[in-house]
Amino acid sequence: MKKALSGFLGSTIALSDRNPLPRIRYGLSLASLVAVLAVGEAAVARSPISFTDVDSHTSLEMSQAGQEEYERGEALANRGEHRSAIEAFTEAIRRNPNYKEAYASRGNSYYRLEEYREAIEDYDQAIRLDPDYALAYHNRGNSYRNLEDYSQAIEDYSRAIDLNSDDFDAYYNRGFTYEELEEYSQAIEDYTQAIRLESDRNKVYNRRGNSYYGLEEYHLAI
Repeated sequence: MKKALSGFLGSTIALSDRNPLPRIRYGLSLASLVAVLAVGEAAVARSPISFTDVDSHTSLEMSQAGQEEYERGEALANRGEHRSAIEAFTEAIRRNPNYKEAYASRGNSYYRLEEYREAIEDYDQAIRLDPDYALAYHNRGNSYRNLEDYSQAIEDYSRAIDLNSDDFDAYYNRGFTYEELEEYSQAIEDYTQAIRLESDRNKVYNRRGNSYYGLEEYHLAI
């Protein structure tokens, strides 16, 4: 079954056959929105699981030290210039060491460069600053998954769900991780919950069908 799953992923992922790169769900500041719309569909098309970008509402509501550098980092990241984005986020952090969004966004850029351990360090710091920062847990889970630390990935997805029980992406990603571990019953539970939240997402039905197939419940897999 794992071989079959690998074949399925290989047919849908353009960026990395070994470490599939999740889809981005954007929640950015107004300054970056136009750039995001231009690249959003391409990001969705090349990804098997889901990735959550930083919600920048704090930057919209109030001016803070490092905001200009942070906005510049967002714009660079949206253009795929992640090394330069990291430099901008680092400057934002230098100006404001408590800027949790800057740590999380820098982590996202490291993630895009497949530097998962560096990404985890930044997500760790974002969580230290805000222990209820759901997206940091979620994206740290993605990083651990790509390092094949599946138990830690599941723990992080579960924490993200505890903080936001309506998080489609966290259910989907946790289900995807269970499926990779051939824990199909738990995968089916998560995919079913994801479907309850967003019933029009065909990819979830496909993955749930794969899990039913793994349990040899072929009549449900169809």
